Amino acid sequence: MRGMFLLAGLSIAAPVLAVPTSVTPFEIALPGTSAAAEPGLAGTVVNDTLVPFSVVSATMPASGTVQVRTVRGADGKLSFYWKINNAAASKAQVTALYISGFPKAVYDANWRKDGLGSVAPTKVQGGFAFDFKSWLYGFTFGNAIKPGESSRFFFLRSDAVTAVPSTARISTGGGVSADFAVLAPAG
Repeated sequence: MRGMFLLAGLSIAAPVLAVPTSVTPFEIALPGTSAAAEPGLAGTVVNDTLVPFSVVSATMPASGTVQVRTVRGADGKLSFYWKINNAAASKAQVTALYISGFPKAVYDANWRKDGLGSVAPTKVQGGFAFDFKSWLYGFTFGNAIKPGESSRFFFLRSDAVTAVPSTARISTGGGVSADFAVLAPAG
C-alpha cells in the first residue's frame, strides 16, 4: 500500500507524571517524576526544616532526620515534600512515613528522580487512621532505607495556598517513632 509507513520497534515514552490520589481508601504505585517532565513542580521553597526522629527499641533502634519542605508553585499552590535520612548508627531500616492532619482530598503524589537521595518510595496509601475518624497518608518503601541511606524527595501536591502544623511518624521493622512536626495544607 502506498503512503503507509510501518514503524516497527519504535515507541515514544510519555513523561511520567504525578499520580492523583483518591478520597476513598487507595494504594497507588509511584513511578517517579522530574521537574523536566512536570515544570509545575518547580517553585519557591517557603519552608525547609530538618526534624529529628527516633524509634525506641531494645534490639532495633533507629534515628535520623526528615527533611520537611514546602514549595509554592508558580500557580501559588503548595506542595509538601519529605526526605528521610536514616542515621548510620541506626540498627533498623525505615519502611514508611505516615502523615496525619492532611485534609481528605485528592492530591498529586510521587517522588523526584531529579533530586538527592537514593531510595524511592514504591507506593502511596490513603485511608482511615486507627481511630477511624481521621485520614492518614502513607508512603511505603519496597526497598527499605538502610542505616546511612536517605530517601529521594517525595511529595503530595495540593490546591492549598496556606499551611498548618501537622504530624508524621516513621515506621521501621522494629517499631514506630513518636509523632514529629510537619506541615499540611490548610483545610
